[in-house]
Amino acid sequence: MAQAVKALIQIASVVILARVLSPEDFGVYGMVIATIGVGFIIKDVGLGSAAIQATELSAGARSNLWWINTGLGAVVMAVVLAAAPLLAGFLNEPQAAGIIMGLAPTFLLNGMTAQYSASLVRDLRYGAQLAVDVPASLAGLVVCVVAALNGLGPVSLVLQALVVALWSLIASAWLCRWVPTWWQRDSGVRNYLRFGLSVFGNSIIFYVANNISTSLIGRSFGATETGYLTRANQLVNTPVGTISAPFASLALSVLSKVKSDTNRLISYALVGQQMIAYVVVFVGGIFIVAAGPIVGIALGSDWSQTAVYVRLIAVGSVLGFLPASHGWLFNSQGRPDAIMKFNLVVAIVRTILIIVAVQFSILAVLTVNAALTAIVWPLTFWWLRRSTGIPVGKLLWGSARAGLAGLVCITLTFIIAELIGVPTNQFASMLMLIAVFGVLCGATLVIPPIRRDAQAGVRFILQRKQRDQG
Repeated sequence: MAQAVKALIQIASVVILARVLSPEDFGVYGMVIATIGVGFIIKDVGLGSAAIQATELSAGARSNLWWINTGLGAVVMAVVLAAAPLLAGFLNEPQAAGIIMGLAPTFLLNGMTAQYSASLVRDLRYGAQLAVDVPASLAGLVVCVVAALNGLGPVSLVLQALVVALWSLIASAWLCRWVPTWWQRDSGVRNYLRFGLSVFGNSIIFYVANNISTSLIGRSFGATETGYLTRANQLVNTPVGTISAPFASLALSVLSKVKSDTNRLISYALVGQQMIAYVVVFVGGIFIVAAGPIVGIALGSDWSQTAVYVRLIAVGSVLGFLPASHGWLFNSQGRPDAIMKFNLVVAIVRTILIIVAVQFSILAVLTVNAALTAIVWPLTFWWLRRSTGIPVGKLLWGSARAGLAGLVCITLTFIIAELIGVPTNQFASMLMLIAVFGVLCGATLVIPPIRRDAQAGVRFILQRKQRDQG
């Protein structure tokens, strides 16, 4: 329930802010985030993931990790403040310098929060984590709307980020009920750093590959076009990310505990992968089949040109989540270094293709991104098998099963809509398209493998619920 509330708040944020801020406001902010957002990864250096997957974590080691994250957050904040004028010049956007400086403190605040959040996940306290996230999101939204109504433009989004970061720090620290001690020399962190740096390298590669397009589009097409793109991206990825994030955290924690038992490892990974795959296929499919009316209702008539962006972003998002288990398995086996090598090659290819595509149009960039994601999908499983020896046949077939089911349902929805027509009213059109797509997705349960996937997911949820109640 709390996860649903969080998703509703984030979706409401997208809908409301689209009506009080302009595409240019979102574009300037989006360009800045794409450029300096890598700092959020630097302040963590993968130590959150290192703490979550560790078999044992002493109080001294946890405090030492907190100091490292906090120190890095302070360093990143200082560097961002000093580099603000240069980065604004690179973006060719005068407003960017002020926004960059305003966002700088969030690096320190998030660095201080990292180990508290990791502790909640490590202890499987997902209800507590949501108790942090939901009020933080709501408070940030309220502050942003009030600021926007008072004409602060993109600064409203800066204030939202600051409020969320500060609230998250205070709330998570209070729920964890621990205060870091001074540096403990007898509590070594070398193993955590080794694991964390591998995760960090992978995160850097992933971030740059997925955000370079926003920076290049901003330079080539300006803040307004970038604003349309960033809103489309957030409209799709807000619900998708909210739904998928708990799966990723739970998967790393659970799989790390059974990493020595290959059969259980594959069994748990398959259940988690299929759960997230079917949900993301369903949510992403809704955006694909009903992009036009969803944009009109959610963002308003001024944003109608983002519909085609929404559809292409949704395609790429679905394809990206189908092989979700490979990342979980690499990290649970303590092999983030292996996936980093794979992602580095993919990132280089993606960057080259985006640099070429941005010379033509934004649609070309999105199309290239989706096509490459489709090609990489099966290759990730090949690399997992080669690097870890983990059998991947069930995982590959499982992800293909979910993807093919989604493709068939999406295609049939378009065919049915073309044959019977859709209402001119946007709300009625959206409901009809979602209903048709939903019925078709439900009908796939008659297929035995898909039905077994659904049953396994339900059993897992019930077991987790019983454990939480016990």
